This record gives sequence, structure tokens and C-alpha cells, in this order.
Amino acid sequence: MNTLFYPALYAVLLWWFLTGAILYLNGLPRWTFKWSMAAFTLVAIAALACLARASAQTSVAAAYGAFTCTIILWGWQETAFLLGYATGPRRIGCPVHVNGWPRFRMAFMALLYHELSLLVLGISIAAVTWNTANPLGLWIFAILWLMRLSAKLNIFLGV
Repeated sequence: MNTLFYPALYAVLLWWFLTGAILYLNGLPRWTFKWSMAAFTLVAIAALACLARASAQTSVAAAYGAFTCTIILWGWQETAFLLGYATGPRRIGCPVHVNGWPRFRMAFMALLYHELSLLVLGISIAAVTWNTANPLGLWIFAILWLMRLSAKLNIFLGV
């Protein structure tokens, strides 16, 4: 049981700790957003560098490191969205009466830069993990992206 329990516990605690930190930053006054984003960007740069280093190793610690760095990078991306730095050209709410493809188009325009920045982040993670001994960071990013896409499709389809 310990071989599965502790990694799962670590993943859950890291995810919820980072979620709490992001929610805290999002709840601060708007004037602090630039400082929060600047600090988190420095952390994200360090995480990408650490991911490159962890990807070259095959130890258990390197697997934990790759996982942690990827979650931090994902958190940075979500923070950029929630603080308004990576949203899209449409910054107003969708009218209630709009449905179907027009609603989809408006939603896409609200998220466009976020989607593009996710693509750039994914390419960056792929660049530092490609052909390495430990591609776990890329796998984790791909899983997170697929889960996010699944959630978006479910919401769009009204599930």
C-alpha cells in the first residue's frame, strides 16, 4: 500500500496547496496582481529549469521533482489566466440569449490567449523533456491538458 499511498498523497497535497495559494493571490487587491505574477513567473522559470534537470535523471526523487515542476508550471499558467494576464480579446460576459456556435465563438475569444499560452508552455515543456531519460513532466502536462479539455467539452455540452 505504501508504494501507491504516499505518491498519491503527495500529488493531492501539492495540488490543493497550490490551488489554495492561487486562490489566495486571486483574492488579493488588484494592485498586487502584477507583483504576484512577477514573483510566480520567477518561480515558473526556476521550475522549468528544474524540470530540465529532473528529466535527465531516473531516480524516484527526479520523478517527484518532474511532477512538482510541472504542477508549478500549470499553476503559473492558471494564475496568469485568473489574474487576467492570459485571457483573450473578449473581456465582457456572454449575453444570456446567445447559444450554440455563436456562444462557443464568444467563449473561445475570451480564452484565446490562454489557449495559445498553454500551447507555448506545452512546447516549452516538450523542449526540455524530449528524448530524456525521464519524460514524466511532459506526460503530466499532457494528462492535465486532456483533463482540462474534457472538462471544457463537458461544460460546453451541458453535462
